[in-house]
Amino acid sequence: MLLGKVPYWETMGESEVMGAVIRGVRPKKPHAIERLGFTDGLWRILERSWMVDAGARPDVKTLLYQLSHAASNWNRRRPV
Repeated sequence: MLLGKVPYWETMGESEVMGAVIRGVRPKKPHAIERLGFTDGLWRILERSWMVDAGARPDVKTLLYQLSHAASNWNRRRPV
């Protein structure tokens, strides 16, 4: 939904998407997203949140801190 497209939009069918997720295939960072201010740091937060091992994912407190920090950096870079 980052660029107005559903995740795995380039995949043909629902069963293909399910297979990709089971195999650990995750979406690639779209190049066009950078012009929206979506940083590498934000992308890393997403990637950590998609970890198969739930113990490797950030907890809610960590996630909120990271998102808050990323948002403050984004707000400082936005044109006025």
